[in-house]
Amino acid sequence: MKKELLAKIKRIEISTRKRMTDLLTGGYKSRFKGLGMQFAEHRVYTAGDDIRHLDWKVSARVRDPLIKTYEEEREKTVFLIVDLSASQDFGSGDQRKRDTAADLTALIAHAATTTGDRVGALLVSESVKKIIPPKKGRSQILRLVHEVLSLPSTPGGTGLSEACAETLRLLKHTGVVFILSDFRSELSVAELRRISRRHDGIGISIQDPKELHFPDGVSLQLEDPETGIFAHIDGQAHALRQWAQGLAKSERQRVEALHRNSSIDYLEISTVGSPANALVNFFSERKRRAGGR
Repeated sequence: MKKELLAKIKRIEISTRKRMTDLLTGGYKSRFKGLGMQFAEHRVYTAGDDIRHLDWKVSARVRDPLIKTYEEEREKTVFLIVDLSASQDFGSGDQRKRDTAADLTALIAHAATTTGDRVGALLVSESVKKIIPPKKGRSQILRLVHEVLSLPSTPGGTGLSEACAETLRLLKHTGVVFILSDFRSELSVAELRRISRRHDGIGISIQDPKELHFPDGVSLQLEDPETGIFAHIDGQAHALRQWAQGLAKSERQRVEALHRNSSIDYLEISTVGSPANALVNFFSERKRRAGGR
């Protein structure tokens, strides 16, 4: 492992540990613990029981109607879908979108491990590139951050649709699914809604300020990193600059509507500033909406 990469991972880990109290008291633990139910045992059916919980196969074998009973899960699976497509390597300042994704990965993974949950990830570029099975522990956190920072991106779009379908296949029980991306993909409401029906889904849109606001009077030569298409924006041309600003605004609104219509919580995080602060505020707001539980 390169020294620069090791140093970056270490910096992220130290910063993450310092923010854990804020994150946990901000609502992470109270929001996610005990969301799921797992099978406990069978018992004989009695009048008034929900027949949807009848175990027909076992009942036929023992010749008694048996009901499946469940208990609250004490351990959750936290799963991250991390977009590492070519657009994630963009950054107008010191921080690329990929670096912000690594910071968020560390924060979420550390919070999950601290509360006794397992955490895993699916890394996607133009297609699914790597699956990291859920585990606990510091070594798992370090592995996740290392993979996010080091896995090469590939031109050709973003395979978020494939990633969501694969996540549904992998996670057999209710979990918490974070999607870290800039959402420059063809992901549909129907695909995201499948996630929200089974899991607690959270979309985190990572954006660079220069993608949202074009500077006045500056001509720009732009390249789409995923398609290789070039575009020239003349900063002196007011109409062209207004068109570009409008395009960025409509794209932002599209991503917000995608999550709203999918019943998935949404958070936009900038490459500038602290992602930890944004995450703490986000969980605090969710905790408030849930009545402080």
